Amino acid sequence: MEYQFTNTEYLKLLYLLPLFWALSILGYRRVSIIRTVLSILLRSFVYLLIVLVLAGFGWEEKSKQEINAVFLMDMSDSITQENKEWMWDYVKDTNGNMGKKIKKGLVFFGSESKIITPTFEEDLNLKKVRKNNAELPIASDRTDISSGIIASLSMMPEDSSKMVILLSDGNENFGDALRAARLAADNDIRIFTVAPPARKKNEIFVKKFNVPKDVTEGETFNVQVIVENKNEMASKGSVTIHREDILLKEWKTEFKRGTNVFEVPYKEERKGFAKFIANINVTDSNSDSDVTNNNKFSFVNITGKARILFIKGSGNKKAFIPEALKDRTIAVDEKDPAQIPRTLEEYLVYDCLIFSNVSSASLDDQQMGLINTYVKDFGGGFVMTSGDNVFAKNGYTNTGIEEMLPVKIIGGAPPKEEKGTRLSIILIIDKSGSMLGKKMLFAKKASIELVKQLTKNDQFGIVAFDTSPHVVLKLQPIEEGKRDLIRKLSSLRADGGTDIFPALDIAYDQLVQTNAKANHVILLSDGNTRSIYYHYGTLISKLKQANITVSTIALGQWLVNTKLLQDIADKTNGRFYQITDIIKLPRLIIQDSEKFISQADFMKHIFSRS
Repeated sequence: MEYQFTNTEYLKLLYLLPLFWALSILGYRRVSIIRTVLSILLRSFVYLLIVLVLAGFGWEEKSKQEINAVFLMDMSDSITQENKEWMWDYVKDTNGNMGKKIKKGLVFFGSESKIITPTFEEDLNLKKVRKNNAELPIASDRTDISSGIIASLSMMPEDSSKMVILLSDGNENFGDALRAARLAADNDIRIFTVAPPARKKNEIFVKKFNVPKDVTEGETFNVQVIVENKNEMASKGSVTIHREDILLKEWKTEFKRGTNVFEVPYKEERKGFAKFIANINVTDSNSDSDVTNNNKFSFVNITGKARILFIKGSGNKKAFIPEALKDRTIAVDEKDPAQIPRTLEEYLVYDCLIFSNVSSASLDDQQMGLINTYVKDFGGGFVMTSGDNVFAKNGYTNTGIEEMLPVKIIGGAPPKEEKGTRLSIILIIDKSGSMLGKKMLFAKKASIELVKQLTKNDQFGIVAFDTSPHVVLKLQPIEEGKRDLIRKLSSLRADGGTDIFPALDIAYDQLVQTNAKANHVILLSDGNTRSIYYHYGTLISKLKQANITVSTIALGQWLVNTKLLQDIADKTNGRFYQITDIIKLPRLIIQDSEKFISQADFMKHIFSRS
């Protein structure tokens, strides 16, 4: 048990006890000695209790649990070799001072983390640890403190006192250390942080050496060196990059203050591991106090080219896929359908198999089964491009090839063209005085653009309105309406008041007479109609029952009745828009109509299948 005081200054009041006793004896001259002694003892005890309370007296049971400590060492590239040596010395000293009562462990982290000592030891054998980890066992191009904390947490025994000693510069660029620290705190782990000394200013060093981990033979990639100059002034020197003993490039340069980047493209034609070495040399030795960080090396895994078997089923027609793949340094073997492999070993030399309009008659059941095994069991790629051979009668339906693909292949004659009307659409244009100028001009342009995207199975009409409706173009097949469209629009002039209701009613009367898969109205207006609002309730109900959707476009920002226009669109399952830049009107109408054209196409597909 350990006794503790939180305010030891109050213990000085105990010096007053002799004075307290002397005063008590003088005050009790007429009382018997026994009563005087008992009174002094009782009052002294009460005084002592008061002093102990003021001094924050308490006690704590000594823990019988074992204590475990993890040294969590930052091995990322942001830690210089000099500071790594400093951290090793710190761990060595602390390990010795802790004694054998505290069991220790060691964890490295950089882009990832690794537990170096799987079990806790009374005395870390640092010489053995350093010898076994001469080559850094983790990637070091990033600093992920959180992964190190999580790794430390995972190795801590439940029934123990736990602490982590984090040695890092704190330059986290991956993960979330604070979140990991909170998790450690929830598990009763205390974290103590130790930062290595700041880097000396008179220092130039290789900060990063960037090469890809994996490339394909024949692929060009960049070898990049990043040099950091911590001096206040620029300093002359040189940079070299070697591939093994072969010099790739040398720069005679001046290292500017801060970051300096050097890069050279390289293409490797041989498979295997390639070692690249970056080295810097500084002319003025006073500018570079530590030469141990002037070089770095890295390895690149050069893999063989991806091989693809391309089966061309289109005869003498030119195939563009092989040329495109070869431009990507992919090896492509082109063969005819008669040369499709018959053994699994022949397929396994390829990474992917591409069928280009290959007829099912070119394969037997055994070959289809081999391709299925190649894809499902060995992870081979399979691509099929369509064509007349693929969709021929009695083609790939219910075959092993169709089973692999995400679509069904239905052979036979193409479906007959649907003769019914796909979409009927009416554009209602406000031609009141508020549409003078650009508004009317762009409303006409929008009409023309809308017609351009409709097909021969669509119907189109235009209704304009001021205080009364005007049928500019009666709802009719698009091919017929195109002839009169420009002439009809040219006669449209902005003038008069605004009354939306009669124009919308005319559009309804025309659309309910069609047999189109989808009926749609686009209304352009500021919404300031003179009709009483409740008149619209009945008409909106009629439109909804007839499945006629109405999209409304509010023109302008001020004095616009957006409530009415939005209400019409919402209750008829259309869309509401407000536009302040009239130049965008044609494109907005195109975007709205595209949605309902897609809906009509979908309905056409449903009806054709049924």
